[in-house]
Amino acid sequence: MKRLAFVAALAAGFLFAVPASADEKCTCSEAKTKNVVWCPKCKHGMFFGLETKSQKLTETLAGQPAPKSKTDIKCKECLKAIENDGTCSHCHLAYTGGNMYKSIPAFTLAKGTRADPGSIKCADCKKAIESKKDAFCKTCNAGIVGGRIFKTHESFGKAEESMTLIKLAVATAEKCESCAVAMMTDGECSKCKVTFKDGKMKKIEKAEKSIQPEKKPEPKAPNH
Repeated sequence: MKRLAFVAALAAGFLFAVPASADEKCTCSEAKTKNVVWCPKCKHGMFFGLETKSQKLTETLAGQPAPKSKTDIKCKECLKAIENDGTCSHCHLAYTGGNMYKSIPAFTLAKGTRADPGSIKCADCKKAIESKKDAFCKTCNAGIVGGRIFKTHESFGKAEESMTLIKLAVATAEKCESCAVAMMTDGECSKCKVTFKDGKMKKIEKAEKSIQPEKKPEPKAPNH
């Protein structure tokens, strides 16, 4: 009887249990106004027209608010980068739009202007935005990548390269989140024993200990 009561109680618990995500709010709609969004309810991230199930990768690409007070920043190169929407080679950080990025590809795409189909008059540009395809318009001398406009051919080219790396990171995240994050930040995956530079993987080579030859004791001079 006790066993039956326990089984019944257990079954009741499963029937009336409330999912952990029931109270979480869906934030998918925020993707219309924000570059990067993680939805805690749907358990996926959205950025520049892409989707991923990796929260770590999403947070890496989202960046974080840059310090507002100059007194909070001790690095002179960072101060200059904040003023010029640039990068700091010393701290390995990038700044644009009031945000700070550890990921250069995310920073590169964030520098573009969000494309608004309603305010664009060029038919070719509108077609590119609606089809969600990356394209460069010779008439406007501007390119569209990930739903963002880049006003020079050079910035468009860099944005295309960044988008290629981000797509590769999304695919990598399905196998290893740590590798995907490292790919975006020129970092290291301790789990897979690899490092990344500009999206390229390199195995961590173990430092070989130099073996010193054993010193033999010098022969003692014979006693006379």
